[in-house]
Amino acid sequence: MPWSLLALAAVFGLSLYRLREAHRAWRTYRGTRVVSCPRGSASAAVEIDRTLAALTTALGRPWVRLRGCTRWPAPCGRECVPAIRAAPADSLVRNVVNRWSAGRACALCGYALEEPRSGGFGPALLGPEGTTVDWQDLAPDRLLDRLRTDRPVCWYCHIGAQLRHDRPDLFRETGPRA
Repeated sequence: MPWSLLALAAVFGLSLYRLREAHRAWRTYRGTRVVSCPRGSASAAVEIDRTLAALTTALGRPWVRLRGCTRWPAPCGRECVPAIRAAPADSLVRNVVNRWSAGRACALCGYALEEPRSGGFGPALLGPEGTTVDWQDLAPDRLLDRLRTDRPVCWYCHIGAQLRHDRPDLFRETGPRA
């Protein structure tokens, strides 16, 4: 009888370990990723089938498969998958934006941009035409192109610029003081 309890405890412990690994894989492969498509060198937003990755991790090694891509139905050899498997966090949209803005200053006020904390606000983008846009409002497949041309703006300047644009009646131009 003691051996059967010991075997049952070992099976339970191994199952618990595998479930934890599956949950970790599910969390690792969630979210939209931005990649440079090897075919045509264009930006693409991809989604990983995280449920499949979690289930296959529970059985051994994760099987990373694309669930969706903004370039489909174009011919695709899924050449981006090995890079995503090698470094899953590097292509997450929020990480791409944080790397782009790291060490830079706000284009409007000049303050150094900090990495957003959990639940915090990230940087916005100032386009060549002078308007700001939150990076989360951009289509992920267009993000890499915008990061090449736009400048980073802190969240406070972005909100101020949007308020001035949406409600110009709240602001008045003042001239020099006499």
